[in-house]
Amino acid sequence: MSYNILEDGHVSSPNGFRATGIAGGLKEVRARDLALIYSQQPCRAAGVFTTSTVVAAPIFFDQAILARNREQVRAVLANAGQANAGTGQQGLNDAVECAKLAADELEIPRDSVLLLSTGQIGVPLVMNRMKDAVRRAVSELDSGGGRRAALALLTTDTRPKERALLCRCARAKA
Repeated sequence: MSYNILEDGHVSSPNGFRATGIAGGLKEVRARDLALIYSQQPCRAAGVFTTSTVVAAPIFFDQAILARNREQVRAVLANAGQANAGTGQQGLNDAVECAKLAADELEIPRDSVLLLSTGQIGVPLVMNRMKDAVRRAVSELDSGGGRRAALALLTTDTRPKERALLCRCARAKA
């Protein structure tokens, strides 16, 4: 296998992927704080999770989704501002509601959405803002939105973390 780094590549560079990052009012400062990544086709997915004893609700949610549906993932919804960690049953309920909101707006199965949260621990999600932000994010998805999505995931970082590769696999000889 060989690969080339796509210098201007991002998460929505592959054909059929759309993304965006918006300011949904989830952070105290006006900044992009909600990212949505969407695939027009079902994708195979895997997860790498924290080994910390403080586990956020989205981790429990994603582990449950991936245990039953690794082959049909269509979207990733990520918020910044509140980690949805240390929020108990309400945090789990909010995680389920976020996935339902995204799935319903995207018109995809509810078990095809994964969640990420970053931010303050012990602070619950602001669900009335989340609902409006998810609707707006769905309406702003586009193939050039990967950079906006990366910006929406910034917390204390000084620059977005993103990389896109073009891979070429050698065909097996018969």
